[in-house]
Amino acid sequence: MRITSASKAVGIGRSTVWEHLNKDPEFMAAYKAAEQQVIELVEDALIQTCLKGNLGAIVFYLTNRASDRWADRRQPNVVTQTMSREEALALLKARGIDEVKE
Repeated sequence: MRITSASKAVGIGRSTVWEHLNKDPEFMAAYKAAEQQVIELVEDALIQTCLKGNLGAIVFYLTNRASDRWADRRQPNVVTQTMSREEALALLKARGIDEVKE
């Protein structure tokens, strides 16, 4: 549960929650434990979605949990170069962009 949702659920402001998180180690530990429970619920739901055959969920799970075997191996073709302001303006003009706001 997000801090905003949690604070609304118990009727206190977000700043109060943040204050307790920063000053009270037991409160912080309880918050982290609750957050871990939510993460585990979501992980369980993701696994169930995978088992139902949802391809997007399967790919997401495998690329994050078995990235050594399921990483996206595509290599983007990115070329970087440095150019002067004048060169950049000339390139824009060649592409039909004459006005550039300074």
